[in-house]
Amino acid sequence: MLFFGMDTGKDGAFGCVDEKCKFIEAMQNEVVKTRGKRRMQPLPSVVRVLNYAIKADTVVFTIENTFGRRGEGVSTAHDFGETKGIWRGVATCCQVILEGGDGTCPIYLVTPQQWHREFGITSKENTPRKKKNDMKKQAIVQARRLWGSKMEGNMSNKAGIADALLLAEWGRRKFLAQLHGAKK
Repeated sequence: MLFFGMDTGKDGAFGCVDEKCKFIEAMQNEVVKTRGKRRMQPLPSVVRVLNYAIKADTVVFTIENTFGRRGEGVSTAHDFGETKGIWRGVATCCQVILEGGDGTCPIYLVTPQQWHREFGITSKENTPRKKKNDMKKQAIVQARRLWGSKMEGNMSNKAGIADALLLAEWGRRKFLAQLHGAKK
């Protein structure tokens, strides 16, 4: 069983854990400059995910269901939607392949508020920017708590990677709870 979390934000990434919450891999989406703007290039991440997914019998995707927020530009909302759409397409392809055989591939769309609540990530800051930065720091702390040495080095301050791994863990908890609930 593999559990993927997809952070669709500006510093988007994917994270992967197994059924025992063991760290498998995490990778930040590449960013390229197009006409002076940063644009995500998730293709290398997509290839990595597909390489793992086709070898597993059960793959669970948890994709962050983000939307543009007030005060952010139209291009930000577009970037969120584009990245979310790419990951939904990848997850759907895996679903078709796995469920055509003997596999399983559920897809969860989860809002930031839902998965933040699961890990106790909250903020009392009063401005949107301070609140966002405070929550990013808390996500990094939670990821370090769960995966320790795997979150060191070049991953230590990557909020996108921390978010992606926590999304994968959120999906793992939800799927296993549903699986064990169905067996009773």
